[in-house]
Amino acid sequence: MEASIIIVSYNSHDDLIECLDSVLRECHDHTRYEIIVVDNDSHDASRTLIRHAYPMVQLLENTNTGYAGGNNYGATVAQGDYLIFLNPDTIVMPGAITALVTPLSNDPTIGLTTGCLVHHRHPQQINTCGNHMHYTGLTYCRGANQPRTQYAMSCTVDAVSGAACA
Repeated sequence: MEASIIIVSYNSHDDLIECLDSVLRECHDHTRYEIIVVDNDSHDASRTLIRHAYPMVQLLENTNTGYAGGNNYGATVAQGDYLIFLNPDTIVMPGAITALVTPLSNDPTIGLTTGCLVHHRHPQQINTCGNHMHYTGLTYCRGANQPRTQYAMSCTVDAVSGAACA
């Protein structure tokens, strides 16, 4: 299996619909991809939604171990050669999954990839395109609020965004 897509959810019912629909459009070949949702003890209808509307998605019910704990739990059961982590409010654009995995498979010196994340309501405006790291250890969104056309080329970044990375 090429990649495991892990989405940690906590009361994310409405966001999960758009997220999972977009992931399934990109990953319709279930022999190459598996989709795992780790539910961190939601109290909305997220679990019911996944069970009934997305039976091809593996649902892991978890105590709320937070973002990192949920991703680690998903990674322990993942079967893919590559791990892709997405936030539940992420909408995957055409080609995004391939763009995250290709650099990893082409260059063994690359350890992580991230995408250019744009604002949902303003898709020409960047949310983050990788992160800059300040010498204090704080990270800042690279390209925040800039036009996405300014960051069209691949490059090395200080840190990846946990909202969408592989």
